[in-house]
Amino acid sequence: MGTQTEEVKANRKFLLATDFRPHTHQYFALAQVRATPTGSGTIDVGGARVCVFETTWGDGFFPVFRDLDERGRLARIRVRLQTDETERAMKAVNK
Repeated sequence: MGTQTEEVKANRKFLLATDFRPHTHQYFALAQVRATPTGSGTIDVGGARVCVFETTWGDGFFPVFRDLDERGRLARIRVRLQTDETERAMKAVNK
């Protein structure tokens, strides 16, 4: 699909940005995201398992928190999508 999009873009002189890199970790991770009902996936990168998921908050950096149980073991990971910075960014693009 990416190569077809690039070809149509070139032939019709469309003014749109594309980013097709089928050899990257991002490509493989996003293929999982698109194929699941949860819009999420995982991929191994440099010996670490990375979780990816779709949001309506766009690209960016988001605070990540770890919650421990009473024994100090990892109980939950939380990602905070709504922050003052992300609110400003969303308002700027959705005028």
